[in-house]
Amino acid sequence: MQSQKINIVFLVVIGVLLAVIIVLMFVLRQPKQIDEMSITASQAVEDVSQPEEKNVVTGTVSEDGTHDGIIKSIKKIDGKSYLEIDYIEVYGGAEGMRLAQEDGVCDNRDSCAVYQPRYIRNNNPKIRTFEIDPNVVLQFNNDETYTLDQFYSSTSIQNKFQKGSIGRIEIKNSKLIKLFTTNAG
Repeated sequence: MQSQKINIVFLVVIGVLLAVIIVLMFVLRQPKQIDEMSITASQAVEDVSQPEEKNVVTGTVSEDGTHDGIIKSIKKIDGKSYLEIDYIEVYGGAEGMRLAQEDGVCDNRDSCAVYQPRYIRNNNPKIRTFEIDPNVVLQFNNDETYTLDQFYSSTSIQNKFQKGSIGRIEIKNSKLIKLFTTNAG
């Protein structure tokens, strides 16, 4: 009887230690990813004459609608503004935990619990480029909205939409008409 109690206590302690290790691995991994993606606003807003050659797909009418993604850049090319974005899928609750386990990010229900509030899946490395409509609405935290002119004239506004921020975009006729983010990168 006494050895069963010791075994149960031992298993509980091991379980708690594993959960702490998994949480620490997640927390320690996150800043590195954010640091690799973060740049200053002046680096995020470029004025270039030629787009860079890379795994970039220009947005099409078939992509009209609402999409979640990670902002890669907002730049001007020949007087027009463009958004580069990497589409993501966002899941929560039991579905987020299940998909995290399915993707091999965690091993079991307990170790996947860290993904219950939000699991971000990025299975497609394509960077999509959309022309930004001159009348675009840039929205931050549900209550702050900006025009494109305000964006280009203010570094503090640019910082709210910098590279690495997670955003929701609305595309109409192949152009970005709305960008919403709560993440300042």
